[in-house]
Amino acid sequence: MYNADLAFDKAPPLDTPFRFFLTAPLFGMAAALLLLWAGPDALATRWSPTLLALTHLITLGVLVMVMVGAVIQMVAVIAGSPAARPRLLGGIVHGALIIGVAGLGIGLLGLGSGWMLVAVIFLGLGITGFVVIALQTLLRAPRAHDTVLGMELAVIALALTLGLGLVLAFGHALEDVPLYRFPLTDAHLGWGIAGWIGLLLVGVSFQVVPMFQITPNYPDWMRRWLIKVIFAGLLTWSVGDLLAFWWNPGWVWVGRIGGVVLLGAFAVFAIVTLRLQSQRRRRLADVTTDFWRVGMVCAVLSGLVWLVAQLVPQFAHYRGYPLLLGSLLLGGFALSVVNGMLYKIVPFLVWFHLQNEMLSATNVTLVRVPNMKQIVPDLWARRQLRVHQVAMVLLLGAIVYPVFLTHLSAVAFFISFALLLWNIVGASFTYRKHHLRMTRPAVAPPVETTSPSAHR
Repeated sequence: MYNADLAFDKAPPLDTPFRFFLTAPLFGMAAALLLLWAGPDALATRWSPTLLALTHLITLGVLVMVMVGAVIQMVAVIAGSPAARPRLLGGIVHGALIIGVAGLGIGLLGLGSGWMLVAVIFLGLGITGFVVIALQTLLRAPRAHDTVLGMELAVIALALTLGLGLVLAFGHALEDVPLYRFPLTDAHLGWGIAGWIGLLLVGVSFQVVPMFQITPNYPDWMRRWLIKVIFAGLLTWSVGDLLAFWWNPGWVWVGRIGGVVLLGAFAVFAIVTLRLQSQRRRRLADVTTDFWRVGMVCAVLSGLVWLVAQLVPQFAHYRGYPLLLGSLLLGGFALSVVNGMLYKIVPFLVWFHLQNEMLSATNVTLVRVPNMKQIVPDLWARRQLRVHQVAMVLLLGAIVYPVFLTHLSAVAFFISFALLLWNIVGASFTYRKHHLRMTRPAVAPPVETTSPSAHR
């Protein structure tokens, strides 16, 4: 493992990433309520206003929200290159994301083009500011390794996703601007899901899977080449598809070759990750590992769905194909993996900051720092995992039987996000309770320290 090289002393204040983590489930609950309100009509087509709105509530409001908070934390700890004034940066980006995501959701529902302009302004400023500062800190990082490269390319992919999204948003908001819906939407989705989300998760997994799930390291060849192959495949696929649309249809085969490369790279990542998890040094049940397994299985299934669509044109034109692919990628892969990471990152950060405060402060009340299992109890985390799995099954079923299952899947997703919020809020209260106890001046017996994974 590489945790000996982590610069925990450069970690930003706890409230910097936590504001993002606490906000994300709220947008997830809003997306679930929107699906509950719209019902089966939301799944009638991939272009329905409701589906576009709730998709962006999930991608921007949940996934980007969590991952931006995590990157602000990781560039300091993993890359050893903290951003200047992280609390101010986090506050500005966080506020811009909230306003921008809310405006985008309202605008996509057709409730006024002005809301689209609000979204363009705030998302443009917030994400651009984050991209610039993140790239600056990563490029000056003293630790240039595979995870840093993954974060760099992921941030570049986020910038491309933003650019494509702004073009599409202007097309929605302004009548004089053409809306190239089909080619740009697919490129926007590809760079957002495979680029920003996929590259970041792959790069970070090289650190967090061995560290938190107690597995062997990823193979050297995989750490050296996988991120580069994913980026090259994504670039080839998007350029081929765009040139096939605007110039020569023959370029579609270049896009398909890039797609196969991309599919193969993520399939290798998923299979190797599942194999490493089967070799865990601790065989005790672990919620994060189970979330990741769900994510890896859904990643493989989404690849198979895409491959079938390339080989069977009738399936590619089936109404439910893009919904099935999107559900597996966003709900099954991305949400599951990000959810699982939160159940390690959140309790670890609480434990780390409490332990650090205890050991570095003077004239404080000495208290026993809770371990990670006490900060987020396994019982509640596993309950959320079960509800998330039920919600995913119902959502996939709703694509085929929307009248019967759409409302049930919306309720299940609402409960899942509510449980996630409950668990993160509980961790926040645990930190605050122990922090306040520590700050009361007192003389007490020596501190009893714990390891983060005690009593596992």
